[in-house]
Amino acid sequence: MDKAYVADLIQKLAEARKMIKTHAGVHAELRRPLLEKRAAIDLVLGQHEIKIDPNSIAPVKTRAKASIAKHGRMTKDAYAYLSRAKGVPCTGTQVASYIAHSYGIEYDTAEFADLRKRVQQSLRHLGKKRRAKNVSGARGKREGLWILVPDAPP
Repeated sequence: MDKAYVADLIQKLAEARKMIKTHAGVHAELRRPLLEKRAAIDLVLGQHEIKIDPNSIAPVKTRAKASIAKHGRMTKDAYAYLSRAKGVPCTGTQVASYIAHSYGIEYDTAEFADLRKRVQQSLRHLGKKRRAKNVSGARGKREGLWILVPDAPP
């Protein structure tokens, strides 16, 4: 079977499923043609042998460990540390050390290295929201110095 033909059928099947999901609350008479179209495509695909090499499929990455903190908590903690610093520029490592202490994470572990990376992402997020500013202008691998933007909403 032609690969383009199979790809086209799979695309049409996906479109039909999306339409059915979109029109889930619509009267059954209006959904019937969509359901019939999906069934017809499923039938055609089922009649053909689709050769797929399992080695060509990339493995799915799974999360090895749970997140250190709930969504948004790391950014709130970073904001809290910068507000306690009262305008004194702080590095991401200083902020990460403060957060690690409150979470009970040792400094010389891989978990701290991961925390430090996440804190730096949180600081960049605060920078994009214009709540914090990188006053050192450091980019890339260099660590920046961060302060809260005066008069920024919390």
